[in-house]
Amino acid sequence: MKRCIIIALMFVISVSAETFTIDWSSGTLNITSATTFTYTQSDGFGGTINVEGTSSTFDFNTFSGDVELRHGSNFAGPLNVNISHSSGALIELVSIDVRDSFSASPFGNPGRAIVQALDAGGSFIASEDFETNLPFYQTFSPTGDLSGLSANQFRVRIDHNSNGRRPAIDNLVFSVSPIPEPSTYGFFLLGVVIFCFRKKPTNRN
Repeated sequence: MKRCIIIALMFVISVSAETFTIDWSSGTLNITSATTFTYTQSDGFGGTINVEGTSSTFDFNTFSGDVELRHGSNFAGPLNVNISHSSGALIELVSIDVRDSFSASPFGNPGRAIVQALDAGGSFIASEDFETNLPFYQTFSPTGDLSGLSANQFRVRIDHNSNGRRPAIDNLVFSVSPIPEPSTYGFFLLGVVIFCFRKKPTNRN
């Protein structure tokens, strides 16, 4: 029986969560029309990321030698970054880098990124805000409603505000639990049954 438990634990570990990072400089920017841009990045697990907005609501800016996604206007609408996994696996936010890219002194309303967890149908589950007045990146990890929460998809919303803040985001880290094929479970269970309930050889001496 102990050997059966060990085998089961090895199987669980083999499908445990792995992390992937959304780094804009490693992806491809696709221009789909004169004003609307769609950004799609494929990671090692086949996940995709889509940016909703127009050229007036965001731009890809170079900061400290790296590419960041930045709100492009003080008074344009919100920018939404939609993140899901093509396998249908649940994902969890590990961390996000946020900075205020506006050049004014760091007072007033901060640059803010609002991260929302959504179900498979796009309905709201929970959200958490990450904000800073600082012009350099700060790395935030969920400590509130998104802490330890897995969901089918996430939406990162970055807004302008009345004093001209222009938040920017980079290095979005997510964990994903790969979904094994049904045949994988079938072969595993069959192997466990055969191994655990096989008849022990009798000692004829």
